[in-house]
Amino acid sequence: MKRSASFTPIQLTATTVIEVAHGSRSALRHRDSSDRRRPSSSLWFVAIASILVVCAFYTATLSALVAHYPASTSTMRRRLGQQTFPHMDTAPVPAPAPVLSTMVETPASSVPAPAMPVATDTEEEEEDEQLPLTTSTVLAPSLPTTTSPTPTPTFSTPAPSQVASAPSNAQALDEIAQYECVGWRQTSDCSPDGAPVPALDQDCHTAISAGASGYCELRHRETGETKRVMQMQCSSLHRDGSFRCDMFARIMSVPLLSAEYVHDASFSFERAQHDLRLENPETESASALTPTQPQLTFDRAIVMVVYEPVLISAFASVRSLRRMGCTLPVEIWFRTSEVSASHPLLQALVADGRVFLREIRDSRAQGFYTKLHAVFHSAFDRVLLLDADNFAVRDPTYLFDAAEFQATGAVFWPDYWRATDSLFNIHGDSFLWQYFGLPFVDMFEQESGQVLIDRRRHLDALNVLMFYGFTEPRLHDELHLVWGDKDLFRFAWMKSNSTFHMIQRPAGAAGMYDAEHDQFCGVTVVQHDPHGEIVFLHRNAQKLTAASSRFMWTHVQEFKPTARFEDHSANAIADVEGFAGLPVCYGKATDYDEFFTIQEIASFPFHDLEATLFELVKDSLTITGAAQDQQP
Repeated sequence: MKRSASFTPIQLTATTVIEVAHGSRSALRHRDSSDRRRPSSSLWFVAIASILVVCAFYTATLSALVAHYPASTSTMRRRLGQQTFPHMDTAPVPAPAPVLSTMVETPASSVPAPAMPVATDTEEEEEDEQLPLTTSTVLAPSLPTTTSPTPTPTFSTPAPSQVASAPSNAQALDEIAQYECVGWRQTSDCSPDGAPVPALDQDCHTAISAGASGYCELRHRETGETKRVMQMQCSSLHRDGSFRCDMFARIMSVPLLSAEYVHDASFSFERAQHDLRLENPETESASALTPTQPQLTFDRAIVMVVYEPVLISAFASVRSLRRMGCTLPVEIWFRTSEVSASHPLLQALVADGRVFLREIRDSRAQGFYTKLHAVFHSAFDRVLLLDADNFAVRDPTYLFDAAEFQATGAVFWPDYWRATDSLFNIHGDSFLWQYFGLPFVDMFEQESGQVLIDRRRHLDALNVLMFYGFTEPRLHDELHLVWGDKDLFRFAWMKSNSTFHMIQRPAGAAGMYDAEHDQFCGVTVVQHDPHGEIVFLHRNAQKLTAASSRFMWTHVQEFKPTARFEDHSANAIADVEGFAGLPVCYGKATDYDEFFTIQEIASFPFHDLEATLFELVKDSLTITGAAQDQQP
């Protein structure tokens, strides 16, 4: 009613203005020719007044429309701001900063976290209709946007909204289709802006290996206009990576398609819960096997993926959690081609209670991507994804109640590597930022042995994640842009402008110390909680197997809380002297005193965890051995 009332006087005024103007024109038409040649001052006054009233009417109407639809306008702006896609332009356009609300918690003794990049407003230049066919312009890989200066993220500081004006994704995809590949144009000085090197130019079908600088040249099928895309520096690709210019359309479509991808149109959280009950008929009875175990709800759980070689490790992990008092449901996902649901270790865990077996039926869910499938299709709203070789040193249930998780709905953990010493070629010049349609952000890479996600809150990000993992071919694999699923979580959250908290304390390492040579060899990633306390030991370099008997966790190396992130560096060194039988040592092997500490495992509350795990390995062998003895 208020909206109608506010329009009423404007509508009445408009009617009056039109009638007055129309009446004036009619009166003029009925005057004789001499009067028209010599109009009176009163008639001029009426005409001018009418024009002024009409202008006032249109101004008031426009103001009313804006006042009535601010929500729609801001919603449209937010939606456009979430799109980052290739945009035709006549000059290079910097990639926009995503609305990245990492909850940065910087200790007073360390430097502030790097500020998020701030996008600037870049207007598209008008192209000359008479542009010569030889004119070379650039197909920029992203959408120009405008944001207010990005504040330092805190719990009380919301992420800035983006304001963008650009064609839709469908229009951008159609625009890409208007171009054809001309070939690879090599340049000098390890820069796409270097001098041309025509002798090293290649056709569209020739593989371009890492170490080359230049760009792919495209030509518009109708106008003949040429554009530069997929601009490379010498360090843009991993040493094993290569590409062809005829891949340009598929590569440039990734930022567009990922932003709108819906993995499963029939998905619902209720259906996921129904599927768990269907696959686990004993669900209700299993939810209350003992008085100490609460009734099953679908609020929170641990999610794990297993296959035959890690079954013993998974068994030890779950049993260890139970010994610590953890009563969280555990959802174990598997492929029947790799392990049977009737495996005695899985059945033993099910018999313990609150362990639910889930079969992976999607043929695309292989290797690393089984983890993405498990997170997306879990029956539980909030999940802690744990690798089967990752061991909690305490009951991790408290992480679900952490302020950082409550504020952002996602907690990720850092890997050892940063842009300055990346093992996987993730740095400011990497091509992956163009590929994903993201700006470079200087932060630690992600270690995905543990991931904490509120699925209901982050369904958009999960859909982007599933695009990365389940749209084939997986070009990021072909191009060696990332390693497995390791960084896909943070990239999906960044692409969807979703909030997450990256644990601020860098990863440590558990391993052995050689006092004679003053060397350390890390074999396990040490991860911390939001308060900087150790919570996970990810034994990824030396798996826990039936043959495990050698104690590997004698010392723990950690980055000093008083040190600056700029001083952090890590190594992956093969065949370190003094550590025979260990193929690779992680952490800071030597010269670590200034920025790292090394403590004996005996000084930690979890000093006996490795011994406990060895006991559980023996239990697993007893269970599998007894099962084998019972076979006919």
